[in-house]
Amino acid sequence: MVKFIASHFKKISILFALVFLAISCSSIKKFLGDDEKLKSKEFDKLVKIEEVEVVKKIDKKPVVAKKQIKPQKKVVKKKSPKSVKKKVPVVKETTKIKAVFEEEKPKVVEKKVELPVEEEKPKEQILEDVLKKNPFVVGEKTRIEVSYLNMTAGHVTLETKGVAKVNGRLSYHFRGTVKSRKLFSFVYSVDDVADTYVDIENLRPYSLVFRVIETKKTKNSKTYFDWSKMKATYWSRKTKKGRKPQEKKKVWNILEGSQNFVSALFYLRTIDFSKNKKFSFPLADEGKSIILKGKVIKKERLKTDVGSFDAWLVQPEFQIDGSLAPVGSIKIWLKADKSQQIVKIATKLKFGSIVGQIVK
Repeated sequence: MVKFIASHFKKISILFALVFLAISCSSIKKFLGDDEKLKSKEFDKLVKIEEVEVVKKIDKKPVVAKKQIKPQKKVVKKKSPKSVKKKVPVVKETTKIKAVFEEEKPKVVEKKVELPVEEEKPKEQILEDVLKKNPFVVGEKTRIEVSYLNMTAGHVTLETKGVAKVNGRLSYHFRGTVKSRKLFSFVYSVDDVADTYVDIENLRPYSLVFRVIETKKTKNSKTYFDWSKMKATYWSRKTKKGRKPQEKKKVWNILEGSQNFVSALFYLRTIDFSKNKKFSFPLADEGKSIILKGKVIKKERLKTDVGSFDAWLVQPEFQIDGSLAPVGSIKIWLKADKSQQIVKIATKLKFGSIVGQIVK
């Protein structure tokens, strides 16, 4: 049963980012592998990220950088040999030799050298008003509790971390995490984190970094989207207990408007479901070409732990390499307001069902 659930989760994650529902969770110790770090120097050279501060008002005052302090040399005055009076005490010969030696020995003067202070580079600022055209709010965080067979299995968190400049372009920093509950650890353990940067103007993703720590395996992957060449490059390093690490690199053509499996969950929030009863957009994932399609089933009143509100009930379907196939009974509810946050996800399995609902 566990193997069936795990394989079903994998299919869902590839098709519609429901990798974040891959929870059958456990107290088995997580396998960390010999080397979690992904060897991707190419990615680090291609993606340059600089933090940007979101403010209500631009500070027009000039930022004064700290000046470098130059090391100062301590000047030691040498005494004139004429001013030194030598007294020759009447002592033994050995004492005379010792006194002469100590007098001729040069004195060591310790010099204090102050290290230069690095100049502080001020962060670039962006007004909150510039971001208002999109439904995302910097600092927002949605926590969805996932249950299986009416038992809490873990939770999914979707958040807008902030704004950054990626290769000179202002971008949102989105993060998705999934973490299993310790009570469910007797079967499977999950602790996954995915970060993606998406252009503020055209909502194109530039990068995706995905870290997987699960029972008996780890996986680290990085994807770079080169929109000037309409290509994506994918690097991955996977380690299973008792096996050698496997590394992969893939380069493939992408379609205009392609999203990754994390940015897709945020891009979905930009669609006006009151006017668009059907929608579609491409996904780019691990060298695959996927067209995500969906339709609006209805608008209904939804009761949750954080209150009751109207929500759009959306059902996705997908197309891989030209062949259309349904994804079963996967359903997604999005709040029917400007934010259109995901508030509920549900899907049926052969044994029971998985339900994820907003709790915070």
